[in-house]
Amino acid sequence: MTPEPTANDPKRAQARGFLGRLEPEIEALAQCVDRAEALMQRIQRTHELREERLSADAAALRGGLYAEAAALRRELYQVRRLVEAIACRFPMVTRNVSALD
Repeated sequence: MTPEPTANDPKRAQARGFLGRLEPEIEALAQCVDRAEALMQRIQRTHELREERLSADAAALRGGLYAEAAALRRELYQVRRLVEAIACRFPMVTRNVSALD
């Protein structure tokens, strides 16, 4: 029979530390995605208001922003999956982590 893990268990402490490092990563990725999407929308709206088609440069910029936002979303998804895996393995550690929800 294995003993119950304690609050000072090294594995829990490591999980807590890892979550502490992931939290700012999630915040930063989410902000980058929001900025890229806002810039894409601003480019689109500007050209719609002017009733003109996107120039080749604007279309390329918008396409690059779309690709960047997609890559950031994938990375954000992966980081959130890491948090979920830690939450499954150490539910007591993640119970107090509300910023990651």
